[in-house]
Amino acid sequence: MYGDEVEFFMQIRSLSALAFIPTNNVIRNFEELIDSTYFLENEDLLSPIINYFEDTWIGRPNRNNRRRPKFDFCMWNCYDSVLKNRPRTNNAVEGWHHAFNSGLAANHVTIWKFINFLKGEQSLQDVDANGANTVRWRPSPPDLCEKDNLKMSINMFIIESTI
Repeated sequence: MYGDEVEFFMQIRSLSALAFIPTNNVIRNFEELIDSTYFLENEDLLSPIINYFEDTWIGRPNRNNRRRPKFDFCMWNCYDSVLKNRPRTNNAVEGWHHAFNSGLAANHVTIWKFINFLKGEQSLQDVDANGANTVRWRPSPPDLCEKDNLKMSINMFIIESTI
């Protein structure tokens, strides 16, 4: 049914947009979103998604507050990262992990091979720490454009919130 529906995808995407608003506004905006006309009219269709979202990311309402979600806001909210021009993903860590695994060149190495590999890796890190081979993350031009758009959207949210 909803495979072709553009409105459905836009409304679902608004759930993921909660990651780009200040953490102190997440619950209020989530509640406004699920109280919107679209969500109320499609409650049967959207209730599994809302339930998952509340259990995992927002926290279920209880008497006068909300239970803790599986993942605290500080783990998934990107608002501050965008404003401070920090990466929003852990791709650098995953890249290092892939290089580390590739460097071992085997799934099950002996303890001695592993120790020797760690020593070599430590030598590389020592060189990096001394600044001889420092690689810093720099956003590519498309990233910069995307970040500027995201910052502009966040600033518009701030302005609308204060009106």
